[in-house]
Amino acid sequence: MSATPYPSPVLVGVITSADSAPWYGVPAVAGVFLLLGGYLTYLLNRVNEKRRIKTERDNALTEELMEHAAELIALGREFSALGQKTISTSLPEFFPELVERSTDLIGRHSVVYNRFRLAMPQSIQKAVVAYSTACIALTVPPFDKPSMTMRLELHVRTEQELVNALRRLRGLTDLETTEARGSQQRKESFADRASAEMIRTLEEHSVDVANDTEEDLRRPRDNRPDERRAQ
Repeated sequence: MSATPYPSPVLVGVITSADSAPWYGVPAVAGVFLLLGGYLTYLLNRVNEKRRIKTERDNALTEELMEHAAELIALGREFSALGQKTISTSLPEFFPELVERSTDLIGRHSVVYNRFRLAMPQSIQKAVVAYSTACIALTVPPFDKPSMTMRLELHVRTEQELVNALRRLRGLTDLETTEARGSQQRKESFADRASAEMIRTLEEHSVDVANDTEEDLRRPRDNRPDERRAQ
């Protein structure tokens, strides 16, 4: 009778050790991977939530900034209109109104500028300060035509720079702007026409002002040249 085969002792040990593995081994490994996946998901959701909150806050600040900017630019147009009227109007007659309107505009500008300063980023600070300075400069002497013309040109240029700085802040490209000189020439043409119309109206009412320059109007009547008094 042939001998019955018997497994090797080494093979028996391997099979026995495999059968004796703890029953909780596989669930434990699966649980570790499950916890790790949950933690990574939590971290990802937290990062996305922080990004969403930051985006909403930035958008809200940008909208607030644009509202303040629009208010500042609208107020700046009132400064510009006052400066243009200073050129086209007889200064002795216009001076009381000039003082009153300048005081009002400067007071309103202070409030609007402080609101704007609380919301503006540092990247546009230079443009905002330059524009504000150009606005205030239109309310201080001297009020002669060459000086006011130069300051009105500066006002137009700084407004364009502020608008483009705000557009860049929103990821937009700069606008194609016209030269301040051409814009100011149109303003001067308007001022000249207004002055001519005023002189014509006064002459129709027998008021001779054709030979009185703005410099002469600033002088006391007794100090004007004799030839003009004769006329």
